Amino acid sequence: PSPLLPSRSRVVDPLPSILKKSKMARRLSSTAATEAKGESRSKYDYEHPDAKEVSWEEADKYDEGLLASPKARKHGELEKRRRRSGQQNSAGGQAKKKRRRWSEKEEADLREGFDLYGKMPNKWAKIKAKFSFPGRRAVDLKDKWRNMQNKAAAASR
Repeated sequence: PSPLLPSRSRVVDPLPSILKKSKMARRLSSTAATEAKGESRSKYDYEHPDAKEVSWEEADKYDEGLLASPKARKHGELEKRRRRSGQQNSAGGQAKKKRRRWSEKEEADLREGFDLYGKMPNKWAKIKAKFSFPGRRAVDLKDKWRNMQNKAAAASR
C-alpha cells in the first residue's frame, strides 16, 4: 500500500474526461457516427467558396495556368518559371541537353590538362578555362575522365 493513499481509496483516471472535452474526441465520435450510418465523407465532400467543378472533357480545354493554385496564379509564378527555364520538356522542366560525342582533340586536351593540373583543387574548371570545350561543363570533364580511366582499366585486364 502506498503511504500517500489510504488502502481502500479508489483512483480515477482523468484521461477519459479530458478526451471527452477535446476537439479530437468530438471529431472522432462524429466520424464514427457517420460510419455507423454507412456514410463516409472526405475532406473533399464539403463545399468550398472558390471551388470550380470541371469535367474530364472540359479539363483538356483549360490551360495549366487556369488549374494552378490560386496563389501561383495570383503572383504569376507559372509565367516566371516558364520564362526562367527557357526550353521545357513535357513535364514542364528544363529540356535535356543533347548528347554530343567527344572528339579526339577534346580527349587529348583533357589528358594534357590533367597532366598539368592533376593534383590541384578545381582542376576541372582550370582545364576547361585553358582548353576549348564548347558546350561542356567542368563536371562533364570530370565524368569523361572517370570513364576514360575505367575504360583503360578494363582494357588492361
